[in-house]
Order: sequence, then structure tokens, then C-alpha cells
Amino acid sequence: AWRAYYGFAPDGNSESSRLSAAGDRGEYVDMSTNDFAALVQQAHVLTTASKPAFKTIATNTDYESLSQCLLADGVIEHYDRKILISQRESDATLSALLLSEGWVTLSWSPSSGRQVFVNPETGKPQNEGDIVVKSHTPWDVAYEMTNEDIESMKWFSFKTIQNKYDLAEIYPDK
Repeated sequence: AWRAYYGFAPDGNSESSRLSAAGDRGEYVDMSTNDFAALVQQAHVLTTASKPAFKTIATNTDYESLSQCLLADGVIEHYDRKILISQRESDATLSALLLSEGWVTLSWSPSSGRQVFVNPETGKPQNEGDIVVKSHTPWDVAYEMTNEDIESMKWFSFKTIQNKYDLAEIYPDK
């Protein structure tokens, strides 16, 4: 499905990005269209067209609980705009349509965010840190295959690309 989505035929003999001569004397142009990609795109649009609306609900009716809900709604909206959670979810949905699995991870990056101060001992800037959201294909994920459902899994491992110089700075003894 992944190859067909990007225009390659399952047998490898044709692709949708190539025009070839046809006919007895080459008087025709043979063009293959990628109908599979169009169908997947339509399913993707139908699946992701209506964005989930998260709304916090207070369990109590006092002022403090209601103000905390307003703050939480603002935080949700801010992070949806700032780190494009909806786009990563859309990427994972496309991966799930093509490969039966799509993953989204939220992690914390201490080097993200605004610079707070410069560490006087090392002379390096210290950032406040921020959330990082990434989408992963099944090729980037390892997990326990023997479990029947996701709730009973004890571990996951996600492959991400990191700058080797940043890692060398964080782990100088390695």
C-alpha cells in the first residue's frame, strides 16, 4: 500500500509518474493514473475533516474549578497552534490508512523553549524546555508483539533522529 500510494505498481513494472510510448509505431502515449492514492486521500480527508474539540469540564461549580477549566482550555488551544498536534495526528492517520498503524508521541525536550539564563559554571544557555510532538510510522516503533491490546503493553521504543553533536554535548563520557 505504501508503494502504491506513491505511484509504484505492486509488480514494479509501472509507475504513475512515467509516460511511455505505446502503439505499433509509438503513436500513443501510455499514462497510468494513481487511483489508489486518490482513494486513500479521500479516506484521509473524511477521517480527519472534523477536528476533535477538547473541552475541559469542572467537576465542581466553584470559581477556582471554573477558572482552572478556562486556563486548561487556553493551554490546549495554545499547544494545538504552537506545536501542530493536529498535523502530527493527521500524519499518523495517513500512516494508519496505509500501514495499519500510526503513532504520535509527546515528549519533553529540555533544550526547547525560550532561553531562561546562561549557566555561569558552563557558560551555556539554559532553556525552559517544552513539549515535542512527533508522528511515527510502524518502522520507527518497537513494542511487545505478544500483547493483545495496547493497555497491557509494558514498554514501547520509538526511533527518532537526533543531532550527534547535541548528543555528544549531553553525554560527553560516551
